[in-house]
Amino acid sequence: MALYIDEKTRRLISIDQGSVFMKKASFYIGLATMVLTMAACSNPTGDTVEKSNLTSTTSEQKDINQETKNSTVSKQDKINHSNANQSIENNKPDKANTVIDMENYLNTHYVIENTHYITDSWKSENTGKINYTVKILPNNKEFGQEINEIFKDGIPYEDVRTAAMFEIAERIMNELPEVNDTIHIDSVTWVSNINEFQVMLIQDYENS
Repeated sequence: MALYIDEKTRRLISIDQGSVFMKKASFYIGLATMVLTMAACSNPTGDTVEKSNLTSTTSEQKDINQETKNSTVSKQDKINHSNANQSIENNKPDKANTVIDMENYLNTHYVIENTHYITDSWKSENTGKINYTVKILPNNKEFGQEINEIFKDGIPYEDVRTAAMFEIAERIMNELPEVNDTIHIDSVTWVSNINEFQVMLIQDYENS
């Protein structure tokens, strides 16, 4: 084409150059469009992955925080429980060191209406314990006579007053050694002031 210099040829050459330019322009536009499309498609994916990773990290952190909190609460509960048990142990009375005013203790903890307690005691050479004989006495003559008649008639369990004496006598024998293991209840007896009438309510025959 370069050999021809007439006007017609130049016009054709000009037309061919424009066509080539248009083709190149179309190619570059298409390439740019493709690149933009790929970038647009890749960005949301990247955001999604990043958000997913962030969500996963946040969830794992919450789990770790919850486990830490639960562990802390569990440890604190164990400490509180241990302290509570230690407090209970510290507050338990030492049996060997529990000093009892026996008659006052009986009159306070084992009340029987219209009666009071007195005791006799001695130390056992075999066991080293203090043995007690517990006596229930009437507070007045009239009550003593009534109780005597019930025992003499042979029906003490049919009267609530004498039935209560048997029950309390058994409690005294079983419970007092639990309060202080250095004492032993030998017997519990009803003793009337009238002619020294006596009824054995209970006795520890094996250890007497």
